[in-house]
Amino acid sequence: SSSKNDENTVSTALANSTLATPTQIFPENEEDHTNLLEELHRIQGMLGTVMKKRKNGSLGTAKKSSGSKASFYSPERDAEVERLKMQLQEQEVTTTMRKADSSYLQGQLSEKESLLKEVSILLDALEKRQLELEQENAQLREDLAEATNMIEEGEAARKLLQEKLIENEQS
Repeated sequence: SSSKNDENTVSTALANSTLATPTQIFPENEEDHTNLLEELHRIQGMLGTVMKKRKNGSLGTAKKSSGSKASFYSPERDAEVERLKMQLQEQEVTTTMRKADSSYLQGQLSEKESLLKEVSILLDALEKRQLELEQENAQLREDLAEATNMIEEGEAARKLLQEKLIENEQS
């Protein structure tokens, strides 16, 4: 009688469970994912309990005492078991897909990080080269200013010499 109650309790709990419907296979947020996993673990525990009792003979005695296998293997129970198997299979597919998605995304992330590292190295090299060019430009400006001064001084000296030459020719 108690094993029959256990069967009914598990059956009722499974029937009332809030398992994912086909439209909920891919939870939209982490909380739904966590709730779904908790529900699966809870059902797994219930099924484990029923299986242990079945192996230990407590559910088997309920079959013998009722006198027929029909009370344990009813069409409703078979349908429930099939439904639970389908849900379990859907969850396994979902888990496999999530793992594959996670692996793919991890690979993409690693690739992006590698590209960012390369870009960072290139930017550092460009920054260093820019500083070198700025220093070279500053030196060239300084050299140009000195050369311009020398040209101006040379031009002034030439004019002075030319004026002296003209004075000497006139005297």
